[in-house]
Amino acid sequence: LLNTLTEQHSNLNEFLEIVQKQQRALIESNITSLEECILGEEKILKRIEAGEKVREEVMQKLSQTYSIKLNSLSVSDFLNQLGTAKNPMIEKIFKMSKELKSIISQINKINYQNKQLINHSRNFIKETVNVIFGNSGSQLLDKRF
Repeated sequence: LLNTLTEQHSNLNEFLEIVQKQQRALIESNITSLEECILGEEKILKRIEAGEKVREEVMQKLSQTYSIKLNSLSVSDFLNQLGTAKNPMIEKIFKMSKELKSIISQINKINYQNKQLINHSRNFIKETVNVIFGNSGSQLLDKRF
């Protein structure tokens, strides 16, 4: 389990770097960099998804091996079922779980900020088009062919 979580830690750190680069690309209006970020994001998301499947399989095997009834396949549920056992491995898993939650929180925060940047840009473009062409309700393009 610890190996799986360590792998996910690496994947999520890489994903965090990508969303940070994505944010810089959005701020700088660097389309080339943004496209590279999107491609990198797709690759790492596939690895994260595969890692999650492996983690869930490991969680199922551990629950069967140690006869633990889990409500979900989350690490938190697993640790809660183990209780406060003083075991160095459990402490490492707990620490890794906290670190993963922190990274995910950072990713969510940056994704939210990126969403706001995109919405701001879209509104700016819409207002610019309205200023240039007026807001008379006329269509910009003639839909007749």
